[in-house]
Amino acid sequence: MATVVKTTSATWKAVIRKQGWPTKAKTFRTKRDAEDWGRRAQDEMVRGIYIERGTSERFTFDRSCGIAATKTENSIGGKGQHRGAG
Repeated sequence: MATVVKTTSATWKAVIRKQGWPTKAKTFRTKRDAEDWGRRAQDEMVRGIYIERGTSERFTFDRSCGIAATKTENSIGGKGQHRGAG
């Protein structure tokens, strides 16, 4: 079972410590959300289908557009650079 504690900022933190897995923690606005996440994540760990989603959840649409634009600029020669005989 996940440990669920109330934080000083009036949110709820669920912490999972399971042998063979790194410690996982996530913060929620409600106690029920923290308990549900803890149950679901532990169930996925037991079944061997748990996927670490922390990084992807923090990856915003604006950031992904910025990365895509940078990669596109780099693949076509960057800003201000022209292709041709040189």
